[in-house]
Amino acid sequence: MSSVNVLCPGGKRFKVKVNPSKRLLEVVEDVCKLQSLDASQHILKHNRKTLDLSVAFRLSGLPNHAHLELAPGRGAQSDAKVHIALQTPSGERLQKEFASTDTLFAVFEHWKQAGSLQEEAGEPSFVYIQKEVSGIVALKAATLRS
Repeated sequence: MSSVNVLCPGGKRFKVKVNPSKRLLEVVEDVCKLQSLDASQHILKHNRKTLDLSVAFRLSGLPNHAHLELAPGRGAQSDAKVHIALQTPSGERLQKEFASTDTLFAVFEHWKQAGSLQEEAGEPSFVYIQKEVSGIVALKAATLRS
């Protein structure tokens, strides 16, 4: 399993295990939990460049055992807007902006009420970069931020 080394503001280093689909935001949350810091007020830097926290480790371009720095800054904001593009089974592409605190169920309900989605047998599911969320309970629990 891959890992990254994170240098915290107090000078402490933490080794965080990552898998290819783990988002960098989760790395920040893990380290902030260990240090009792607010994850929404911190960012990650690599070679003095700020990293996009919404990207999965596999897509970040970071090498295994990368040395990262946890720095104070405007991290993942809870009120940020997320642009969602949904491709239906019929091939139609639906696009809209939602708050990052909205659940996947709220996104599903929005397009269902707008008449853009047909009611199909079975339970609804979303697939994003090989991660599938299916079922009403899972959709209500998963936010766009998670």
